[in-house]
Amino acid sequence: MPRLGGRGLWLGLAAAAVAAMIARLTGWWSPRADFRLFIPEELARYRGRPGDPGLYLALLGRVYDVSSGRRHYEPGAPYSGFAGRDASRAFVTGDYSETGLVDDVSDLSFSEMLTLQNWLSFYEKNYEFIGGYSPGHFHGIHLCVPQFF
Repeated sequence: MPRLGGRGLWLGLAAAAVAAMIARLTGWWSPRADFRLFIPEELARYRGRPGDPGLYLALLGRVYDVSSGRRHYEPGAPYSGFAGRDASRAFVTGDYSETGLVDDVSDLSFSEMLTLQNWLSFYEKNYEFIGGYSPGHFHGIHLCVPQFF
């Protein structure tokens, strides 16, 4: 897939920001009194293993309880690599290796960012939003702040 370079990155970031603002203004992303912010070590405890407190995944810094889709995300399942982490990049690259299951989306194209927006819509419709994920950085895209939730 051709890359758009620096301009494409800024267009992608602008599209993501516009989509976030529209979602916020329409009430799709509304503030929650019980908002919870996860750090990597805490989210890693939610991989659906015996004794784990739950089965969560994060996408663009938004954490979802995917327990109702356990057969897809539990250990040994096809998408188990997504559980307990923010693996946003793998949603569009299909790289399910440890190096591909990361939150770095800084060099994705405009169309790849739109694909991530479609995945966000899917998770919003099908799973419970739990809170945010913040590794302390988000590779230039900061969606993990309360005003976006």
